[in-house]
Amino acid sequence: MIIMYKKVLLAMDRSNESEKAFNRAVSIARDNQAILTIVHALGIPTDYDYKLLAPDDDKRDLAREEAGKMLNTYKEKAFQQGVTAVDLVIKHGMAKRVLTEDVIPSVQPDLVVVGATGMSALDRILIGSVSEYVVRHSPVDVLVVRS
Repeated sequence: MIIMYKKVLLAMDRSNESEKAFNRAVSIARDNQAILTIVHALGIPTDYDYKLLAPDDDKRDLAREEAGKMLNTYKEKAFQQGVTAVDLVIKHGMAKRVLTEDVIPSVQPDLVVVGATGMSALDRILIGSVSEYVVRHSPVDVLVVRS
């Protein structure tokens, strides 16, 4: 039995693991002629302090702008590698909750692709692994890409 994926959702951060997840998601989307949706969650900033940023905060606007640039770069790479449809999503909040409670229900993908890790060891202890959480809570197939 061959499984055909028509909507592939890729969670991206700035880690090496998500770069590898990108390559796998692009390959799957291209081979299945699927829509690729790339999502990035802007969570709690660890380089400033641990307060959530207000909607009009300059840091939040800058983070959103930088995320947009990153996702547009990946969108162009996906097109260059033969993917014909790419959507971009930027959300605010903890990545694991954004993915499972907001993006997966709204995008309704057939497959979610995530990197095996993307956080520091301390972040994993404090807030938990995104990939582990998505595997446990996703209603659809999840591919965890290891480095």
